[in-house]
Amino acid sequence: MTLTPRARAGDEDNLNERVAAAACQPRLSADRSKLLFSGADWTFKSASTGTVILECPIFSRFADEDTGTRTLNEIRLWYRDPDGTGASARVQAELRFVSGSTGVLTSVLEGSVDSNGSSSTIQTTRATALGGATMEDGQYFVVITMFRSTSTQNVRFRGVSFFEEP
Repeated sequence: MTLTPRARAGDEDNLNERVAAAACQPRLSADRSKLLFSGADWTFKSASTGTVILECPIFSRFADEDTGTRTLNEIRLWYRDPDGTGASARVQAELRFVSGSTGVLTSVLEGSVDSNGSSSTIQTTRATALGGATMEDGQYFVVITMFRSTSTQNVRFRGVSFFEEP
């Protein structure tokens, strides 16, 4: 289920975590060589094209002081995709988890947040319901995939945020 930016905003929602683009780092040195950090956004260098991957840490406790558990219900991507649903540009986010007990990497998301699901071509946000991802002991991080096929596409990644059930 995909949510519009205004569809879920309610007083009872709890912001669990916000991760600014500044906290994210390119996965590979080849990715780093294609990117610039503007102070707010990761964007491609002027002549660079292709796919790059960023990894973003999540600095959040996995247990709630009142209930003992935390359940994430939404991930929101902050981005700019200059061709909307077109195939020339894309920003995608996926929540990932490495178990503290087994060391196994898994995907927590039921689907991913993908800029190509929206026709917006300006700086915006897009959210996806997580289906109640209960946090447990381990390491959480977000994988961001940025793509552009031509150097005229001004793709930007600004950050991600999460909401938990009230």
